[in-house]
Amino acid sequence: MTSKLDKLIQFSRNTKHTSLYEWSLHEASPSSEKLSSDLIPFDWTIRFSASSLKLFSDLKIRRVYREGSSSSTELRTSTVLVADLAFDSAYSASSKWSGTRLSMFGTDRLVTTARLRIEEVADESTVEECTIWGCPSYQTEVDFHLRTIPDTLEVSLRVSGPRFQELCAVAASPVAQSLDVYLSRVDGLYSVWAPEIGTDSIKILADSEYHVVLGAEDAVQPPRLGVVGEFQLTLVRHAAIRSIISSPADEADDRDVPVPALAAFTEDARVIAAQSAQDSVARVHKAVASLAIPAWICVVLLGLLLVF
Repeated sequence: MTSKLDKLIQFSRNTKHTSLYEWSLHEASPSSEKLSSDLIPFDWTIRFSASSLKLFSDLKIRRVYREGSSSSTELRTSTVLVADLAFDSAYSASSKWSGTRLSMFGTDRLVTTARLRIEEVADESTVEECTIWGCPSYQTEVDFHLRTIPDTLEVSLRVSGPRFQELCAVAASPVAQSLDVYLSRVDGLYSVWAPEIGTDSIKILADSEYHVVLGAEDAVQPPRLGVVGEFQLTLVRHAAIRSIISSPADEADDRDVPVPALAAFTEDARVIAAQSAQDSVARVHKAVASLAIPAWICVVLLGLLLVF
């Protein structure tokens, strides 16, 4: 296995701000030329967003043979949740106009391969915990073929049975959802000292198998990937809500609906007016007919009065 590193990692007590930190790491060339600023442990929060959440279930049946006894069958099942993560470079940036570069010590390549692995603890007495592992890109031989492994980060979360079953139900749900992972006080993350919590660059120090720190002292062991001081998983489920406020797109859709011609409305109005007039005339005729007899009686009585 050969790691693909372009620079060396150097331990130093000759720090720029001696009152703030006693030691630091920096990247150096093969000739010991300093290529980076002093880098000290970064304890603030970083965020990842999940692009997928997958559930893997495994069932194994194995026949076991023991000396002097009949064979037996062993059944093993396992379930694991895996989420592909993308680093949110804007969340931990020092300003809204910049982004944080996340890379391994010894290289300027950005870490683009990250995942979250969630498993159920073996028994209830086991403590729930979160750890992190990572490695710089390296080449390895598989079946006589060279294979390149990219710069990788993996967050491992082990939770209790009920909590794990709840997360499995979320993974099996067809409802659209988003998942964000927040990590704080992570061992193995380094950055330059700054008064603010944001930074433009974070370097990752992996296990000694991948990263050798030159000049390190026995009294000081620079933190490497492993312990996660604080883990937070935020899950948001999305449901469509019909809005009563029309949008420009809705107005455009309304304009596409055909509108009857004005002549059609005019013709309908004429028909309605004619029908109304006919009804009025009929009501007048009926009223006159009902008054016809009383009117003749009035005429006869008036004639009699004139005669006498």
